[in-house]
Amino acid sequence: MSIRKGSVYIAGNNISIDGDTISYNSNNSLQANGVINKNPTAVDTIKYDWVGTTSEYTTQNISTLHPDWLCYITDDDASELLNTAWASGLGMPNTSRYEDLTVLVSDSEYTAPANGWFFARGTCRSGASVGIVRLINDTNPNMLIETSSWCSGSTGRTVSVFLPMKAGDTAKFVYGSYTNSDLKMTFVYAEGNGQ
Repeated sequence: MSIRKGSVYIAGNNISIDGDTISYNSNNSLQANGVINKNPTAVDTIKYDWVGTTSEYTTQNISTLHPDWLCYITDDDASELLNTAWASGLGMPNTSRYEDLTVLVSDSEYTAPANGWFFARGTCRSGASVGIVRLINDTNPNMLIETSSWCSGSTGRTVSVFLPMKAGDTAKFVYGSYTNSDLKMTFVYAEGNGQ
């Protein structure tokens, strides 16, 4: 047996019909079934590709019968590929995953350990006319991001700020002597950071 392309012989009688990578089709012609994985440490030595519609994929029970095949579905709907509600949730705060931080002196710098938010809060001190807490993300001086909260009047009013951060960004926590000693600083992780 030989393989030709036009009048050129590509391979002679040295073809091994192993049934996995090469086999005969219904016309008794050679066909490629899969390719040999070139990764020498791979567990799966043969890789297969399959192309078809969602209906064909389901009818042929590909996911059960051939879980090792790489399948290209030709009629996918974008909504099937990605649940947008789930994807948008990845950027939201994970309120069950946070770290309380030690509050340092005013204007101290904190580095975000991951994507998420710094949350700072406190209350107005007795006798103070104004209480304020402020977070400043000054990682990129061309795009200074700042959030602040202030109160005036009654003692005990809460002031708080929430600032989005990317992993490695630095923020400054600024507060004045007119804010109570109950200051708190927390880092809240984004959902997409995993566990």
